[in-house]
Amino acid sequence: MTGEQLQAAMASLPDKQGKRIYAHYILGISKSDIARAEGVSKSRISESIERGLRNMELLLSGGLWYFLIGQSEQFIYMERRGRL
Repeated sequence: MTGEQLQAAMASLPDKQGKRIYAHYILGISKSDIARAEGVSKSRISESIERGLRNMELLLSGGLWYFLIGQSEQFIYMERRGRL
C-alpha cells in the first residue's frame, strides 16, 4: 500500500471519520481529548474511528466498493463483481 492509496482512502471517508482518524493516529490526540473537544462521548469517537478504519480496509482491499450517502456516516456496501 502506498501513501497515496492511504491518503485517498482517508479522503473518501465522511468528514468526521477522516478528521477523527487523522487527529488520533496522525496527530496523536487521545480519543478522550477528541471527545471533549467535540462535546461528545468517548464511545462515539471510538465507534466512529473503528467504522472509518473498517471502511478504509474495505476500500484498500479492493474486495468491496462502497457508496457514500450524502454527508451521513451510512454506507451501502456492494460486492464487486468485475464492474464499477
